[in-house]
Amino acid sequence: MAKAVCFPHSDDQFETPNELMEWLDYSLRNTHRGYYRYRKAPGLGRLEQGSIVFFYKNKLIVGSAVVEKNSRPLEQVEIERCDEIHGRDDDCAGMENVVKFFTNSIWVWDEHELVTEEEFKEITKKNLQNYVTINPDEILKLYEIVARKRGEMESRP
Repeated sequence: MAKAVCFPHSDDQFETPNELMEWLDYSLRNTHRGYYRYRKAPGLGRLEQGSIVFFYKNKLIVGSAVVEKNSRPLEQVEIERCDEIHGRDDDCAGMENVVKFFTNSIWVWDEHELVTEEEFKEITKKNLQNYVTINPDEILKLYEIVARKRGEMESRP
């Protein structure tokens, strides 16, 4: 069953939300063709096609994407190939799972459009911690915040 969830990003992956935004916008979309490797994800379960993932760093949601291919554990050969390509650096360290996103669904918001933990908590009553699941009615409310912020910026002289 499709669901919506927030993916955390640690400091050893990205130091700032801006670094994550650049990686999502360019590397995930182009270099990785939508394939996203991730570590253990306690309580996440399987992500099925149509699921929505919101990406966050330092308690700021920076964008989202829609799952094209179900999540699954990485095979040993994929782990070895990653090490071979990246030279056993942080790009591969501890990665255990993979999911593929529709590349045209990867949406990285502008800096003035990011959703804060306070705004997230007001909608969901949850903190941005670990892999947080979002109810269907809350998804549109998160996008509404982004749209409102975009509208406010566009209406400025």
